[in-house]
Amino acid sequence: QVNEALEDVASTAGSWADADQLGAAMRDPDARAAARAYLASRATRWANSEGVSSVSRAAALSRAAE
Repeated sequence: QVNEALEDVASTAGSWADADQLGAAMRDPDARAAARAYLASRATRWANSEGVSSVSRAAALSRAAE
């Protein structure tokens, strides 16, 4: 019964498809550019709220996305 409850909470049934989609997205230049833009926008919002240099935070997140 515990295993059934755990499967309902954190199902791994579609994990192979998730991995395939992630791999395809990592090879797609447009998806990578979108990810970098998203991370840069998040870094700017985070930096503005935390008083951190948005340029340095955006640069770090952009490198992490590569």
